[in-house]
Amino acid sequence: MPRKKKEVLFPDYVRVRYPDMEVLGMLTQKAIGKNRSLTEFAADCGLAPSTISRVINGKFQNPVSDGIIAAIAKNADPESGVTLEDLLAVHGLAPITLVNEGKLTPLDESKPYVKPKKEPETRYTHSLGRTGALISFDTTKIAKAVEAAYRESQGDIFAKTCQETVQNALIECGYSVQLHKDFDIVDLPQFRYRVPFAITTDAVQIDGLTLWAFEIHDGIRYTLVQKLSWLFGAAYLNSTKERGIKVSIITTDKEEMALAKEKFEDVIIPDCVSVILIDLAEKAFVEEFQIKQIHAEAHPSVFETDTQDQ
Repeated sequence: MPRKKKEVLFPDYVRVRYPDMEVLGMLTQKAIGKNRSLTEFAADCGLAPSTISRVINGKFQNPVSDGIIAAIAKNADPESGVTLEDLLAVHGLAPITLVNEGKLTPLDESKPYVKPKKEPETRYTHSLGRTGALISFDTTKIAKAVEAAYRESQGDIFAKTCQETVQNALIECGYSVQLHKDFDIVDLPQFRYRVPFAITTDAVQIDGLTLWAFEIHDGIRYTLVQKLSWLFGAAYLNSTKERGIKVSIITTDKEEMALAKEKFEDVIIPDCVSVILIDLAEKAFVEEFQIKQIHAEAHPSVFETDTQDQ
């Protein structure tokens, strides 16, 4: 009996990366909604409850079928915010467009997609069968969609990953680390400003401080510049530097980082505040922008000390 031909559900997409099963599981859990059980959701999808359970718990060793992705997207709770585009991005698929200029090197789909150690090219090409037509897709959109899923997912993985990245970077630089969760950088009767975590560390001794508090910029509701402005206002009410605290905002957005540097390049403030750019995919420190302080001598970022000395 001839083998059943595999149905192509997303002909305008091509696989460019391995699926992120952990985030797919979180999006699936979110897609169920607040008023349905897993069993009810599976029935709506036309799938076995065990299949949905395996997706949620990341039990698939290989990519799930396109049919499962389509079913989850079609039956997602409208209030969940889970879209087909997000699911396809986490599934490792990117939209393709035809291009007719230049001689481009096709992507060999017979080989598994392996993430490069160095920063990858953001545009790839692929040859369409015998026609030889070339297609092009931008992997930066995939990275942003996966990152957005981390930010929106239950369990606050985005915040946890930011914390682990900064914490590990400090340890690798040889600094002591003592973690504090949910720390109030301002705790006045009329005003409170709480950040996700703070670290008691000798890394801030160079600024005459003892504790480093971290706010996280997820880019969902407010801009980085807005958050910095609020941070300045909070410090004005209750100076963080006078209480031995340095405050940094962690971001993964290069464009917002560049805008913040442009806007605050010549600003001088009394407190110790910086913006830290990290690479979420690599879980690595990229850059720290330190805002100038009144009566304080500028110095390299403590994350870059070893590099500067070499």
